[in-house]
Amino acid sequence: MKVFVDTAIPKSRRRKKHVAFDADNNRFIKVSNLSELLNYGFTDIYIDSLFSNIYNEILEILQKGGKVYFLKETASVKKARVENNLKKSDEIDAQVLSTIPINFFKEITTEEAELKSKVNPKISRYLNLKKRIAILKGWMRDEDDNVKERMKEVVKLLIKKRRRQVGRYFSL
Repeated sequence: MKVFVDTAIPKSRRRKKHVAFDADNNRFIKVSNLSELLNYGFTDIYIDSLFSNIYNEILEILQKGGKVYFLKETASVKKARVENNLKKSDEIDAQVLSTIPINFFKEITTEEAELKSKVNPKISRYLNLKKRIAILKGWMRDEDDNVKERMKEVVKLLIKKRRRQVGRYFSL
């Protein structure tokens, strides 16, 4: 059985759940964890987008024998919504997802989910460090010489940390 899911953005999941649309029975299901959909008998789970925080959920589904497919071109949902003059909501997005042809989705393999669950958090940390360094460098331009020297030390430490982080990428 197939189900189409509008995945919740991980940061907002404390309040918000994934919204799934069962096209066969024309019903909506809200779940905190994607793997809960297996309890409803769904084996093929089609999702609109991948977030690094849901790879563990996807991996759990795959290990239990389910299949997960993600939408290759996420703009397809918005395009279909606009064409049908529909308002944006999680339920409508899940329902619209069910109207998109299956060949617009790509199956996620266990190997891919395992690799991405290891690599994506490291990439996020790297990007956060990179962003902090850029902010500090911007602040340094506006400060007096005393403050600049202290900030340069902080930037050097962050750059060193970033290099260590990059070194860890290749030691998976």
